[in-house]
Amino acid sequence: MLQTRGITREAWFDGACEPVNPGGYASFGVFIPPDVAFSGYVGHGEGMTNNVAEYAGVVAALEYLMENKDDEVVIYGDSRLVIEQLSGRWGANTRKPYGKYFLRAKHLAIQFRSLRFEWVPREENAAADELSKMAIAGRLAGRD
Repeated sequence: MLQTRGITREAWFDGACEPVNPGGYASFGVFIPPDVAFSGYVGHGEGMTNNVAEYAGVVAALEYLMENKDDEVVIYGDSRLVIEQLSGRWGANTRKPYGKYFLRAKHLAIQFRSLRFEWVPREENAAADELSKMAIAGRLAGRD
């Protein structure tokens, strides 16, 4: 269990797999108000899907929050699959390409004193969405 700071933090995540899903370039974006924003490249080709990218994003957000000793957290995302599975309302097939990310997210989730996953409409997740697409654009332009 993390040492408590007593502050509820919000984190927003999104993932993208372009120009095709599955099999495209997968990346994620994370926005933690007021000023933390980052993105990451997951991979390209076989096994890459939007769900893999979404899960990689939520894992990155959880890892960041854990490293910074945030123990009261609300995670927002527009992936109904990720939010419902991590909330325990839907089952997860860990044999799917996203399975290892699901398992990592569940392992991280138990480290927090208070953690809630909330679904938001895509238009309310614009900052994380833009970050996820920037990571793909950077990869396609030859920048990492």
